Amino acid sequence: MSFCPWESYNDSEVLAAGRYDLDISRLELQFRDGKTYEYYDVPLTVWQGFCGAASKGAFFNSRVLNCYASRLTNQGGLPPPLRGGQDGQPPALPSQPQGGTAQGYYDSAMKLLAGKPSDPQVQEQIGVLLRKAADMNHADAQEALFMIYSSRKDRAKDAMLWWHRAQRTRQGLPNSPATDYKPGVMQGGCASLLVIGLLVAGAAAVCI
Repeated sequence: MSFCPWESYNDSEVLAAGRYDLDISRLELQFRDGKTYEYYDVPLTVWQGFCGAASKGAFFNSRVLNCYASRLTNQGGLPPPLRGGQDGQPPALPSQPQGGTAQGYYDSAMKLLAGKPSDPQVQEQIGVLLRKAADMNHADAQEALFMIYSSRKDRAKDAMLWWHRAQRTRQGLPNSPATDYKPGVMQGGCASLLVIGLLVAGAAAVCI
């Protein structure tokens, strides 16, 4: 594992320290109450933005909290040491970290999208959040991906895939590669797409 050095946040009322594992994209944060959390599959660009943020708490609330799967590793009480396992390495992970919810990922994407972001890093994060929600069969997220992809001529197949999945989700049907869109006539109504289209009108440039 390749950790960035621990950084202490003396100016933050909530966060005490943080570090980032370059090999597995894991962010580790220690809070003032002594609790330590690990956040998984965090892009390096998010860590870099976190390091440069004037307010660590505000950045955490908008770009990390509810955006990534996480695990509590220290219950708190006394402030934990800047710790690791043997030879300074972190302890072994549990069988599976607890992930976020589809609605949580979607709400976080919509919150970022409401700011009409022009920053490519934020646009990338919106795409990641929408895909996570869509993969968990969140129909609004699937329709949002349809709208985004439909604005790009080179991603027509992806647009149709997510349209098809959204319709199956709304009908209570399961989605899998075996049930995915095959070239043919698109069916279904467009009323719901009109609503989601208004939400994602500014997201055509999202990098996904």
